[in-house]
Amino acid sequence: MAIVALISVIAVVLTVVLLFWRPEIVLGAQLMGLPFFGFTFQAVGIGSGVIYFIFALTMIAGIVYSIRARVDLQPCTPIEYLIFAMLAYLAFSLVFTPAPEYGREKVLLCLGIIGPALWMGRIAGQSKMGVSRLLEVLGFYGMVTIWLLVYVYSVTQGESTRFRAGFGPLAIGYTSATAIVACFYITLEKKNPIFRVFSIVSIAAGLVVIVATGSRGPMVALLVGGAVSLCRGRGNLRAVFALVLVVALGVFAILKYSPESGQNRLLSRNKFARMSALGRVELLQLGVEHFLENPVAGGGSGSFAIFAFRTDERMYAHNVALEIAGECGLIGLSLFFVAVFKACQEIRLIRRGAINVTENSGRIIEFMFVAGLTNAVISFDLPQQKILFVSLGVLAGLSRRRMEMNHTSLRQDSVESTMNLQRV
Repeated sequence: MAIVALISVIAVVLTVVLLFWRPEIVLGAQLMGLPFFGFTFQAVGIGSGVIYFIFALTMIAGIVYSIRARVDLQPCTPIEYLIFAMLAYLAFSLVFTPAPEYGREKVLLCLGIIGPALWMGRIAGQSKMGVSRLLEVLGFYGMVTIWLLVYVYSVTQGESTRFRAGFGPLAIGYTSATAIVACFYITLEKKNPIFRVFSIVSIAAGLVVIVATGSRGPMVALLVGGAVSLCRGRGNLRAVFALVLVVALGVFAILKYSPESGQNRLLSRNKFARMSALGRVELLQLGVEHFLENPVAGGGSGSFAIFAFRTDERMYAHNVALEIAGECGLIGLSLFFVAVFKACQEIRLIRRGAINVTENSGRIIEFMFVAGLTNAVISFDLPQQKILFVSLGVLAGLSRRRMEMNHTSLRQDSVESTMNLQRV
């Protein structure tokens, strides 16, 4: 693992240096940088603080980007107001939560992960070139991430205790899925055949990593997101061909290289040992019961573990809607649902061509959103839904740009009307 640590240190140093040249690279660290930063911190003997270090980098990158690009951050869009209102209520719920220890940690994680992801996505989404640059950076970052994870798997030979490397299998699977979505942009957009071939091979390798870790949620999210976003509309033969080719290579690689244990977990209905024989269905039932206990205000940040297992630690129902409903009640759930509805409206406008982004950029943004939303209802908890909130940020930026263009168009029409009246 010494080579992995060395590669990770190099990747972290390059990320810190390059963020002043291309601030978008910090979103690669936000979405996929946990292996690099985790291994680096582990190599130097630091056991915690990775997420908050990435948060600090994100804030620096956001400031640098805003100054260099002269980004006007006001006014906020409805998506931003709704998400930040939900986070504010989650923080307020610390007043009455029965889980003060993990409740505080969860609020900090949400502010440190969701806030910067939403903000940086929004900044990039405000300009057409910003979206393209962001997706390009994420694509190349994704390819590097996938091959690091492949190397980790190869040197550990599938031994789960060593494969974790301070970083659970679910997180590895989710990171691989995020990297795969990003790589699709390189496959579709880049004209250089070397980049295309390498991105396709990287996607197939990423699928092997997902199966090796037995990550069911990320796999389902990829399938749903790809089907919805890549196989729609006319003139999408390249996207469909890329998807079919990647799936074919992925199936071959999975059958040939992934361990039987990972395949069994992906296809079976095994219970989580940590949950004392409780499976996903039981967790969802507990989530519903948790919500019904206090449906309006919710039980407070981190209260699910207290309700279900009488312990103040990180546990969740593997469904973000139930998680928000149980901890923030109908107040928080309504804010989240309206934000998702607003995002769906922006996706609809992208499909109709009402928002000025390239076709492939639009497809990948939709892929990110649909995959993130799908994963959010079947796997992980709120602070870890990074790709969903980055896509919400990008859609918020696109919404802001659309409103500015509409305002400019109306102002020009008003000026022209005034001049015509004066001539009459």
